[in-house]
Amino acid sequence: MSQTNDEKLYRYVKVVFNPYSSYGYSYIDENRIAGKYDFVVVPVGDSNEEKFGMVIAVDDFTEKDAPYPVKMTKRIIRLSSCQEAENIDGNW
Repeated sequence: MSQTNDEKLYRYVKVVFNPYSSYGYSYIDENRIAGKYDFVVVPVGDSNEEKFGMVIAVDDFTEKDAPYPVKMTKRIIRLSSCQEAENIDGNW
């Protein structure tokens, strides 16, 4: 990816909502806190319901190269843990 000095990079993470899925949804990690296989809480759907998910990919993109428009991409709410996700969600 070519980049000029003034192009901002956005940290995109791909999140799955159950351990058997390989299809992930893109979110922006504004604080760059999540790594691959970390558990996160993210907003889902029109009501922005908080859901647990696991990060399966992390990459930096410019606005032009982003996998989904930056202005339309939801942001990670916070990090979580497998134990917290299992206790509340049950899928993990």
